Parts: sequence; C-alpha cells; structure tokens
Amino acid sequence: MTRLNLITPLILLLLAMAGCNKNEQHKTIGEKEFYFDEQLASISTDGDSGCWIGSGTGDIWYIGDHVQRSYNIGTDRIYKVAADRREPGLVKYWLGIRNSGLQKRIVADGHPTLLNKYRIPVKGYSYSVYDILVTDDMIYAATSQGLYGLKMGNDTLTPLYPGEDSETVRTGRPFMTHNICRCGNSCVVVASQYGMIRIDLATRQVTVKHEGERIYNVSVADNKIYAISDNKLYIDAPDGTTLEVVPLKFSAHVHHKVGKTHYFIDGGHVVLSENLHDFVPVTLRRKVPQYCNNVISTEGRKGFTLMLTDNALWRIPHHTGIFNVTGEILAACTDGTNLYYVNSANEIYRQDCNDSVATKIYNLPGGETVGKLMTAGGNLFYISNQRKVVRLDIHNTFLQNEIMTTSKVIYDAPTKITASYAKETENGYTIYVGIHDELVCIDNDNRINTVRCMSGKYITAFYSAPGSNTIYISTPLPASTAIWKRPTRR
Repeated sequence: MTRLNLITPLILLLLAMAGCNKNEQHKTIGEKEFYFDEQLASISTDGDSGCWIGSGTGDIWYIGDHVQRSYNIGTDRIYKVAADRREPGLVKYWLGIRNSGLQKRIVADGHPTLLNKYRIPVKGYSYSVYDILVTDDMIYAATSQGLYGLKMGNDTLTPLYPGEDSETVRTGRPFMTHNICRCGNSCVVVASQYGMIRIDLATRQVTVKHEGERIYNVSVADNKIYAISDNKLYIDAPDGTTLEVVPLKFSAHVHHKVGKTHYFIDGGHVVLSENLHDFVPVTLRRKVPQYCNNVISTEGRKGFTLMLTDNALWRIPHHTGIFNVTGEILAACTDGTNLYYVNSANEIYRQDCNDSVATKIYNLPGGETVGKLMTAGGNLFYISNQRKVVRLDIHNTFLQNEIMTTSKVIYDAPTKITASYAKETENGYTIYVGIHDELVCIDNDNRINTVRCMSGKYITAFYSAPGSNTIYISTPLPASTAIWKRPTRR
C-alpha cells in the first residue's frame, strides 16, 4: 500500500468519527453550576442581586448576596414568585402555583405565611398561574384560564382576556397564557394560545396581535418586543407595529436577549445568535424545564445570565466567547516553551511562547468541565468535573491528536479536588492533588500515595519556584502555620 493510500482511509475515518462526535458532543456556554437535589421548576428575580427558585414539589429558595434561605409551601409546582414592595416597609410575595391558583404571602418568623388566595369563576382555586407581573396599580396573572388582573385594594380577580362573556369564563374552558412582560410605560404584553395580548397602559385597551397564532413566549429588550411563534420570531415596536419577522429553522419555547446575544431555549438545547441571521446550536448537558417560561433571567449588576435546568441553577457570564474563534479561556498552563489553553468549547490550543498565534490541537470529550490545565514530562493533565485527574499524550498536530491521542484517568478522587500541581522530576513527574483534608501524590508510573503528615489539612494552593525542588502548600490555617513546605523527591 502506498503512503497516499494509507493516509486517505485514516482521514476518512477521522472525518466520520468527527461527524459522529459533533452530533453527540455537549458544548459549554461557560456556565457555573449550583446544584439542587430537587426537581426545579422556575426562577424569578428579586431586585438586582437576588432570585427565587421554585421547585416541582412546593419548595422555594431565596438566593442573594451571601444569603440562602429555603421554605416549604406544601403545594404543587411553583411557577413564579413575585415580590411586591408597593407598601413602604412591607414586602409581600405573590406566588403562581400549579392547580392552586394565585396566592399572597408574607415571610414572618421564618415562614411564608399565607395572607390570601384568589378564586376565579368555575375553577375556584383549581387553576394554574404561570407568570405574575406587579405594577403600581395592578397585579397581572397569566393563568391556564386566560389573563386576569387584580387592582390594588381589591380582593377579586377580574378576567382581562378572554372577557367575562367568553366560554372560558362561563364554562371553565382552558385558555393558556404563558408569560407576561412590561415594555416601559407603554404596554404590557402576554404570550397566549391565540396570539400576543397587548394592554395599553395609558388607555387600558386590550388588543391581540398576531391573532390566531400560538405565541409561546414574549420578551422585551432594547425597547422592542420579541414574540416566539411556530418557526418564527416577531419583533414589534411598543405601539404594536411589527418591525420584522425572523424565520427560524428550529423550535424554541423561550427567547431571552442579553446585550447582543439572543438565547432560544427548548428542552435540552439552546440556540445562540448575535444578528438573527447566523445561529449557533448548543446541546446542553442538562435539560431546561419545559412546562414553565420562567427559566432564564439576568443578574443586572453582576454581569451574569441565570438559567435554570432540571436540577441546577447556571450562572452564565455575559462575555462568554461562544461566538469567538477560540471561545472563553477556562484554563491555561505553560511548559516553558509553549502555552496551552482550553476554551469554553472544550478545545485545546497551543501557542509558542515567542509567537502570537495559537493553534488548535485537540477536542476534549463533551460533558467535561475543565477546572485546571497542567503540563509535565511532555504530557498535559487536566482536572475534570472537580473529581478526576486526566492525562493526555499530546502530539504535534491536530490531525495526529485526533487519530492517536489517548486520554486516561489516572486518579478518581473520592471527594472534590481543592488544588493540584504538576511537578517534573528526574524520573518523570509527580502530580500533587489536594482533596478534602488529604494530600495525594501521583507518580509517572501511576502509583498513588497519601502523605500522612498532611492528613486533616485542607489544601487551597500549591507553589514551586522555577528550578526549585521545594513545594509550598497553602492551607486556611492561622498565618504562622499557613504554609507547609515539602521537598520534592529527585
């Protein structure tokens, strides 16, 4: 067989494997995860720095600056928690609940005490509230029976759309409304099964835009209204004029815009775009709840987007590099000759220290979150998902790495890895790994040793000066004992 004939099938095999991998790989959008051992349902912002998380079993959590509180309401799925600060010195909370309607509560003595719950015609309390909007003189509720309003000082919900003479109000026939947004002082818009409901805040006139079409979600950004229908995105002005209709070649039930980035969310996928012409699909490693539209919001003063998944809250930086060629850099290291980077797409790049251009050399498996990148003895090492130490045998080119490079887990920690460091030795290398109250050393022959004198020490960092055979280990102890010194074996 000639050299050409040998290379050709290898390239074809590589392309086939890459094509399969592209379909299955879970990309990352730079998310940081806060895990809940609970089925989650919704997220509701509370001011600039706090949010409420609702579960599928009646639990709610408040998460703020250095504050976390949990409560059990004892109800069904929580779709919305809306804070009401219209009365000075008093905060009330409006809750939208599956099959339990609209409720008003106040947190007293560490418990969200029920103040009132609100009936509607025919259904009584047995209806669902999917979203709530608090304005100066009105509470708006998007329900399974249409849009309702509650005027300040009144204890009776009023049907706003469909009206009181409709079959929905008379017989209890369902009319799905999904979410509510306010567009400045101009209007309130609501996504519904029959179009986008628009309420003029000056005249209180109720009209329906895109009548007859199912509108899954409405959102407001840059003084424009975005409404998702089947395979299209409507962009409207506050006065109701349609500015643009964007065709979509994918399905989505939620749209959210932060800065230049549009998020289109549907189950286990998100599609991103900066111009509504070019779209980047991302398969998420966790699914987003599909029975509620309150799954994404913005932390205003912190520069993060909050997105809810079935069991976790994700904080996504606004500056995530998903549209850049190299993406957001998550970790980097150097061997003295080359710099190595891993980005938010789990791609590894190498750059000569005397050059300004980095070259892609390897794709890491999807679903892995890289916490640290290290190099020693001609190998790359990375910490995967805060638990595993993985070794990569890196070659010169991307093609060689895709065909020949193998990854091997050399250590699977029983608890979270708190710090790590790769040190070259005369015989190869040693990897130092700090886990909860332990120090573990891994030699180049994969022998794993526990350092007994460091037992009970919580390690936060390692340091070794270039050319030194001494490792300094930092622990959160008083200053006089904060640095531990251990000679490396030569």
